Amino acid sequence: MPHLRLGYSTLICLLFSGGCGQSVGHAPAATNGGSTSTSGASSDRAGSSAIGPNGGSGSGASSGFPTDPNTMPTIAVDPSDVISDAPLSTAEPSFPSVTHPLAPHAVFGGHASPLPTNAFWENMVLSAGDLLTNAFPYHVYAKSDGLELSRPDMLTVADRYCYEAADSEIVLGASEAFSGHVAQSWDPLSVTLRYTAAGGAMTAPVVYGMAYATGIYAGLT
Repeated sequence: MPHLRLGYSTLICLLFSGGCGQSVGHAPAATNGGSTSTSGASSDRAGSSAIGPNGGSGSGASSGFPTDPNTMPTIAVDPSDVISDAPLSTAEPSFPSVTHPLAPHAVFGGHASPLPTNAFWENMVLSAGDLLTNAFPYHVYAKSDGLELSRPDMLTVADRYCYEAADSEIVLGASEAFSGHVAQSWDPLSVTLRYTAAGGAMTAPVVYGMAYATGIYAGLT
């Protein structure tokens, strides 16, 4: 059986140039709608298309974008459609509701809902209300006898956690015994506590990132 021997250059010519100048078609020579030619030559077949230089079909093919990609379309904003501070809805949700096991603490001072549930000072209204509040750089405890503060300067590092701890360094209190305290007001970065006693009150704003601790006294010593 005879063997066909082709040189390397001949194979390259056949693979990449379609037989050294001859057109190589992927469809039979007969008329066939939808056939595709890779030779770049124009075709007389109905429905045929040549592959353009940019991957489009035929000469003058589009880039595939519905509009010019270099042109930013005009964006019209209707002020009536912009979301404001107003609630999206006041209707009660359809899913079941449950009562939270932690009722609003008395430190909330009788403020109506909605009440904050993820504020940095939330520890002041949990349990007895005397848990640590990290106001950075100070540790603050809203105790029954006043506002205790400390500035931790040491980090304790364990295998899986680290924490700052410091003994109380100053207490904003009064000679008169306080009868209680409440959160008088708050915003996203602060809470203002009001301690009351028989002769007056002490107001203490606790601000996240505060440089100084402040107590405003009225009628107390």
